[in-house]
Amino acid sequence: MSAAPNQSASPPAEHAVASREAQLRAASRRFQLDTAKLDPVPASRVLRGYHTVWDAVAPWLDLARQRLAEAVGSPADSTRWQHLLAALAEPVDRRIAQPTFDRLVTLRGKGVDLFRVLIEAEKPGPKVAEIADQIHRAIKDQQHWPGQRLAAHKIAVELSAPTERVKLALRDLADAGIVTLSSSGRASVAAPAPAASRPETVARWLTALIEHGVYPPGRRLPRRPDLARSLVSSTAHVTAAVHQLRNSGLLTVASGHATVAATAAAQPLDVQSVITQLPPAPAAETAADIRRTAAAAHQLWLHQVVPSPNELRHVFRTLQRTTAGLLSAATPLTDLDRETQTAVRRAAATAIAPLPASPQERTWRTACLGAALLDVLARVEPDKITGQALLRLTSAERRIAVLPVTGKADRQIATLST
Repeated sequence: MSAAPNQSASPPAEHAVASREAQLRAASRRFQLDTAKLDPVPASRVLRGYHTVWDAVAPWLDLARQRLAEAVGSPADSTRWQHLLAALAEPVDRRIAQPTFDRLVTLRGKGVDLFRVLIEAEKPGPKVAEIADQIHRAIKDQQHWPGQRLAAHKIAVELSAPTERVKLALRDLADAGIVTLSSSGRASVAAPAPAASRPETVARWLTALIEHGVYPPGRRLPRRPDLARSLVSSTAHVTAAVHQLRNSGLLTVASGHATVAATAAAQPLDVQSVITQLPPAPAAETAADIRRTAAAAHQLWLHQVVPSPNELRHVFRTLQRTTAGLLSAATPLTDLDRETQTAVRRAAATAIAPLPASPQERTWRTACLGAALLDVLARVEPDKITGQALLRLTSAERRIAVLPVTGKADRQIATLST
């Protein structure tokens, strides 16, 4: 009969890891206490501070080198360990060329980072390269769509991994062009590069509106701020788009006012025909419901939130149904003033136009439809919309419906990618 194994001689691996993590935490606390009050003078004390840091981290550098070897497959993780090891490497002769206090403070900070990273490495969970592979696989399987935000803390929960490792994995994927990282570190699934700049996209859509008779030949376009609001774009982008169309001969510009050229080709939409092409209007929809849906579409674009294709399709479909109801209430056009006719035609043209292929442009076009509906809602009599006094626009709703895109909102829109 074989003897029972000596349990005390070889503790389980998880106990060893737990013990090492506890040792690291204790060493980190001692290090921070011992180096909390570094003296900038005299020079001998500054030099002593260097040796204090080196002596404290020296027992753990071999473990850091081991972690570097295990980081294979993740450039971001490897770089992290390489930088820490290089920063904390003690000179062979322990002589310092320029032992300044500022450099000592930096060295001490690297020591704090080393202990923090070593403690994080002791936590269970997949390695950085494995996390990157899982995120990449989810993107290829369309669990994440182009433009979608990737929240590191949510992914960490889903994969049972430390958040720091997820951030490193996202950095690796960004270097590979699979995700994009903003200046603040926010990650999003990389989207195909836009085929045109923002002014070119605005110019192309403005051309389509002219061709659909929204702005007929000889008609002066709205003022730039009003046009920017209707196109959910910054005034700078709209101005650039107008200049492009002027150069192409579609617009004429005089005294700062843009007018559609008399020779422009236009085929005005038949609004009644458009209504038959749209999904049926909802049975009962209040002005507040319309405003909320339109505002939600606007916020998606304003904050550059790209929803899933199904979610965006649902929002656009809902706006199309609302368009059918508003167009029915607004016809015949002969009973309306010219500005209201323009708003109705713009809503009709936007509702039936094919959506672009780019996720960002689809989101923008959806926001344009929401803006068009708000314009119609602000001009059509409330009784014509619902026939019930209960569903009238309140004064607050009317103010929101015609609220121009200015101030902070305009600055946010102006920061959208060009």
